[in-house]
Amino acid sequence: MIPRRIQASLIHLSCCIVVAALAMAIIFPVWHPGAIAPLQGVSRLVLILIAVDVVLGPVMTLIIFSPGKALRLLKLDLAIIATLQLSALAYGLITIFLARPVYVVFNVDRFTIVTAAEIVEDSLDRAADPAYRSLPLGRPQVVAARLPEDPEERSDLMFESLDGGADVYQYPEHFVAYAEDAPAAAARARPLDDLKWRNDMTDAQWQDFLDALGSPAPSLAFLPVEGNARDGVAIIDRSSGRLLGIHAIYPVWK
Repeated sequence: MIPRRIQASLIHLSCCIVVAALAMAIIFPVWHPGAIAPLQGVSRLVLILIAVDVVLGPVMTLIIFSPGKALRLLKLDLAIIATLQLSALAYGLITIFLARPVYVVFNVDRFTIVTAAEIVEDSLDRAADPAYRSLPLGRPQVVAARLPEDPEERSDLMFESLDGGADVYQYPEHFVAYAEDAPAAAARARPLDDLKWRNDMTDAQWQDFLDALGSPAPSLAFLPVEGNARDGVAIIDRSSGRLLGIHAIYPVWK
């Protein structure tokens, strides 16, 4: 027969796994879908979060659980453990939420993944399009950013960026729907074949990659994607510029 303290620890572990699964169902498919997760490097933070939630809690239950302990004291100990776990989980989720990607922004010759923390807040109020006056709560949206038409404003923004400040892709007031700039993206895109030598792919690996894309290589092109942890590529339709997907393989920079 399994000792009661081990039973209690296993029950605690089961509850923690359910909670962790629910958290990951939000973190990855919603806030960091597809290749955005490795490009942003969120997996390490999630692993720490899961380790605290799934490992430490049940271990602490195993240590403190004693059948001979008074029920009142046992409930108090378990309540303290649960409170610590939930506090750590809430802190981790809030941290990930505040740093979640909200936009994938096309700007001149690349896409940049922009997090909620990187957006210039007062620019939200100045956005002409109501769609860009608040940050997305779900999956990151694909948009394009255009430099201001006013020469002085454009110059100020460029100097701010060169000085280490915010760039145009962090200002929602300069956002437009990506479809409006898709032809410009197509004009800037590079041949797909460049990715083969950049990523040292064998013929078999390259063919597997092309098969996964589901379209003939001549109809496709790519642009670099800048992430917080590493760079990737955006596969686009060569003629229309329509974004077909983001992949965590290394781009070729001009």
